[in-house]
Amino acid sequence: NNKKMEETHNNGDQNQVEAQTTFKILTHNLWGHYLTLKFSPSREHRIQEFIKNVARHNYDVILLQEIFVLNVFGVRVGQPLVNNLILELGNLGYVHYVDGEPPGYFGQNAGLMVFSKHFISRKEEKRWYRYDDPGTGKGFIHTIINIHGRDVNFYNLHLDAHHAFLRENQAKELAQMLPSKESNHIVAAGDYNVDTNDTAEYNNIVNILGLSDIQPNPGQAPTHHKGTIDHVMISPTLKLISQEVVKFVDAEGAPVSDHLGISA
Repeated sequence: NNKKMEETHNNGDQNQVEAQTTFKILTHNLWGHYLTLKFSPSREHRIQEFIKNVARHNYDVILLQEIFVLNVFGVRVGQPLVNNLILELGNLGYVHYVDGEPPGYFGQNAGLMVFSKHFISRKEEKRWYRYDDPGTGKGFIHTIINIHGRDVNFYNLHLDAHHAFLRENQAKELAQMLPSKESNHIVAAGDYNVDTNDTAEYNNIVNILGLSDIQPNPGQAPTHHKGTIDHVMISPTLKLISQEVVKFVDAEGAPVSDHLGISA
């Protein structure tokens, strides 16, 4: 069974599952930054290899970070790559998608995309009120996706990479946007830039959001050289069946990103 998460309904004090809907997701940062000192190499090749890896799996929803488009005085660098990603994943059944808002006159957009095999009934993108990433409009994308007749709220996010106080502020921004966790199905996934081993900050972010991390234990397989900074957090209305850190590689064994993905 490829489905890794399920929706549960409790029947009063009996705490019994009345119905369930299972689905499988992937979150992955694909290292497509144009405005860093460490310029991301071989971008087109790595994205193509990522698509090949996805084809070997059966995800319902894919949440991507760092699929940036850079606007340089009217020239949208990276747009052909995004267009090809939409085409190729569409051929794999991910016909519903949300592309990030276009960047301003100069700079990058948020680099966030959502792909789904199921209908997306609502979509909105928000930029963080405060962030320290010049030229890049980081934030989150909120989608409501109808999976087998059940609405699930997905938040694809990218928190600040530099300052803990900014990540805290951004988590508070997101928390204010979340619907009731007791009556709605919520998945908040992406690059949090917070390692589970940074106990104080990590616990603070989790408490602010009021969600449960599917891999909360320090020492689990890191998703980046900085540690386990990518996370999938869920509301109590969802039950985790299984999860894994996934390493997608090309034919020579080279990774498709400087991050690993998380499947649940």
